[in-house]
Amino acid sequence: MRTLFFDIETNKIEDWVHLSDLKVVHCLSIYDPMMPKLVTFDGESIPHGLKALAEADRIVGHNVIGFDIPALKKMYGFSPLLFNSIISFKDNPSKV
Repeated sequence: MRTLFFDIETNKIEDWVHLSDLKVVHCLSIYDPMMPKLVTFDGESIPHGLKALAEADRIVGHNVIGFDIPALKKMYGFSPLLFNSIISFKDNPSKV
């Protein structure tokens, strides 16, 4: 199973609910622990990083459900399949 860790950097955000002031994703950094290697994509290379994330079995990051994924969806249409362990745990703690 291929797991990638990622983070993005954007312009300053004031509207965290709708991201109406999101104008640019400055970079997307991806860490592959199997390599181990950190790669940063910026500008026109960001779609290449999104392709790598889309091909991974699992992607992990801090607050990705609350910010990174919505920001990438807004700017690039990126919408991966998500598994939120806290929701799964609350629904059925004996199965996690």
